[in-house]
Amino acid sequence: MISGAPYVTVSAIGLAQGRPPNNGANFGPDTPGTVTTGIQEALNFIATTGGRVHCIQGAYLASATISFTGSNQLLWFEPGSSLTFANGISGAVPAWFDPEGYYSKSDSRLIHMGSDLADPIVYSHQWLVGNGLVVNWGSNTTPTLNNGVCVTVPGQASDPAYTGPGGSDYLIEGLVCSGKIFCTILVMAENFSASSPVLLTEPQRTRFIRVRRVSATYSLDANAAKMSAILLRCSSDVLVSDCYVDCSALGNVDYDTINVTGHTGELAQVEVRRSYFRGNGVSGQCLEVQGGVSPSTATSSTVGLHDVRFSQCTFDTGAATGAPVAGLSGAFIDDNNSTTALAQLWNVEFYQCRWINCGVSIQSTSIAITVGASPFTYTNGTPDPQEVTVTGGTVSAITVGGVSVPVASPTRLLVRPGVSVVVTYSSSPTMTWNAFGYLRFSGQLPSAIGTAGSLQARGPNDKGPLMAVGSSPFTYQNVDGFDEVVVVDGGSVSSISFNGAATPRTGGDFKLVAGDTITVSYSSAPSINVQGK
Repeated sequence: MISGAPYVTVSAIGLAQGRPPNNGANFGPDTPGTVTTGIQEALNFIATTGGRVHCIQGAYLASATISFTGSNQLLWFEPGSSLTFANGISGAVPAWFDPEGYYSKSDSRLIHMGSDLADPIVYSHQWLVGNGLVVNWGSNTTPTLNNGVCVTVPGQASDPAYTGPGGSDYLIEGLVCSGKIFCTILVMAENFSASSPVLLTEPQRTRFIRVRRVSATYSLDANAAKMSAILLRCSSDVLVSDCYVDCSALGNVDYDTINVTGHTGELAQVEVRRSYFRGNGVSGQCLEVQGGVSPSTATSSTVGLHDVRFSQCTFDTGAATGAPVAGLSGAFIDDNNSTTALAQLWNVEFYQCRWINCGVSIQSTSIAITVGASPFTYTNGTPDPQEVTVTGGTVSAITVGGVSVPVASPTRLLVRPGVSVVVTYSSSPTMTWNAFGYLRFSGQLPSAIGTAGSLQARGPNDKGPLMAVGSSPFTYQNVDGFDEVVVVDGGSVSSISFNGAATPRTGGDFKLVAGDTITVSYSSAPSINVQGK
């Protein structure tokens, strides 16, 4: 640090206010050539050493991107501070290629963390603590495509060949944002170009990101289409907590208050806690959870979204009545963005969330398996468990890992990595696979749930709907990815076996973990329902 001080100081006032240069701070408005009130110069000063940049309470101005310049950097603002960016700021990122249109224009990052914009260098251990810092975009006389706080790694169109590791340990805390903006918080690691799409590998994901106590209120912006207030992509170990997003003033455009997506790599181990998301009641989505990839990318079974939990969040469409769904300010959950790429979505949970006039649109697409001559063998060649479904045809036998299973239509099977399914038939069935896992609601259900495809939604811990009981002996397998209680009631049951072993019971509750089976033999069919745990 300077003269043995524990940190570098920045002041928002100086000579222009009749004070000493930078009001005695190390950096400020009197720093030669500064366009960020000395903040960028302070970060440059600690680029190799790391340390803390301490911004004294004040109103800071910037007309260029503020970029972290090395690892182990803390940018800390005293309470009561503000940071105003001019329209058309410099430091724009080159135009990114994205056929969905999210980044079809050159845009600017207001505060950039994670990597050097000019060189393929990834930095870690970067922390932005605002203590209520008010961030805005000046008068906003013209709509902008400014992004707010961005955590990224190289791999955009300017450097599509980057293959190094992603960064880790980022904190964004205590910001109050308003105005016309594209994304307030953008956490992503993407590696693609127009000519050579490349999927991210697991080590390239950005990881260990914390976003806490961020408020974002948007003003009317006709160019906000495809905007996401909080956008999380291709990362892992992400915690978003105590955030507030209000898009109620937006016009009739497509937007997301929060968008959680795999896109060109996996997004995994994400938790969103105690946060409020409000739409405009007429368009867009107050939530989008997406396992899919951009149509420009190569297909891969490892692309997807999994192990995501929303806990004690509120999703408010902004509509006065009804249960709006996707496109009308409601929520949208889909596995592969309507493409045929092998993208998947699994293990998503909503725990004690509140849904205010909010419906959920659920879309999923099974991956077709080309069935060969009988006996046909399919092997799970992905690193994750699959749910394989066999439907129709005339099937005489099915084995999973060499073990026979009862034949039904449809037959849903849990198939672990490297395990094979063998189907013997005289008339070919239809076979598909999906990622093995769950979509679960614990607590209040959305106002409406619309489903398409094969993604299975489970409700709270009460009795589920009665299932259609097939001919005796009837076998049910838990392929939902979480513990279940199967309730057998009534009828004339002669025996019940659990995982092939006989039990002395003819009814009651049976706990099934993922992969367990229960077989019920009867002369008069009982009622059977499933309770998710």
